[in-house]
Amino acid sequence: MDSTFNGIFAQQYNSYIKTWAHNDSIEYIQNIPTIYPGEVCSKIVADHNQEYVVSLCETGNEVNAYITSLISDKAFTLGPFPTEAKAVNHAKIVDDILMIVDNEDNPFARNGGIYLYSLTFGE
Repeated sequence: MDSTFNGIFAQQYNSYIKTWAHNDSIEYIQNIPTIYPGEVCSKIVADHNQEYVVSLCETGNEVNAYITSLISDKAFTLGPFPTEAKAVNHAKIVDDILMIVDNEDNPFARNGGIYLYSLTFGE
């Protein structure tokens, strides 16, 4: 879930819900066109201008990013963009940097990390 000035984005499996800020009623529901069987979207994060949202979807051994543009009359999604993460515990966008925190509950099983990705569009 990501809270913004204009409402809340909440990820639910392979879709997300956008609510209105003034009364928290549902503004719209957008499906994420995932391409791998069993891929579950677990985190969503919006940029500060609400021009796009990034859904992070887990396949069991990797995390894919799907970017949904919100600046046109009809939202469209690009992706999947593979990441180095195996699981997502937290995600945030600051300026044009997507930060993904990946850590394992059992640190002896595997190393996690913080992954940084530059989000530059049309440049």
